[in-house]
Amino acid sequence: MPAATAASPWYRHLWPWIIIAILTGSVTLSLSMVFIAVTHPDPLVTDNYYEAGKGINRSLNREVLAQTLKLHARLKMDELTGEVELRLSGNSNPERLELNLISPTRPDSDRRVFLSRSSSEPGRYIGQLQDKVNGRRFVELLGVEGEQTWRLFEEEQIGTNDVTLGDEPLQAAQRRKTERGKALLPRAGALLPLRPAGSGGQPFQRGGARCNPTAVLPRLPGSNRGHRRERSGQLLPPSQ
Repeated sequence: MPAATAASPWYRHLWPWIIIAILTGSVTLSLSMVFIAVTHPDPLVTDNYYEAGKGINRSLNREVLAQTLKLHARLKMDELTGEVELRLSGNSNPERLELNLISPTRPDSDRRVFLSRSSSEPGRYIGQLQDKVNGRRFVELLGVEGEQTWRLFEEEQIGTNDVTLGDEPLQAAQRRKTERGKALLPRAGALLPLRPAGSGGQPFQRGGARCNPTAVLPRLPGSNRGHRRERSGQLLPPSQ
């Protein structure tokens, strides 16, 4: 009998190495993604989400206060010198203002500058930017009146033109309250349920106006009284 052929070891076959390469590549790619996620985390607006949830009401109150004080501001920035000039009008004149220029997509491009009130001109504030700022930004202006902080916040295009804050008054709270109130009222011309004609022989009513029914209503079960029916454009008396 011929001698049995010895089986070659597993490492001499191709398929085991293909499987090992796939597994090794998957583990290496996963570890690389974990390393990138740990060393380059996404920037967060705030680290305390519970406080951020409460901050929505505080922010809204500050904007309402700015609207109550009738505050308006005109911002002008010199691209060459970085000088920031702001004209504030309204019923507030704090000694210092905080101006934040927030980038919608790049937190590292956010800029903050403190503006000091001019002693010679009321309502004029001066500050200095270290870097050039342009493009679409969220412009936030903060000030203190008494013990309360007011806030002007709008999305503006920063460039050669002046930026005006306070030209879009806060209407979200009032609009929401109005819309909720309107939702409780019936719309004009809304269809009300048709009712059977009473003994007084009054025609059907819809939205407070007299009208004829457009469909034949069935007889009420267990009752000799029928609905008024329409045939050939005329109202017929109840069937007996």
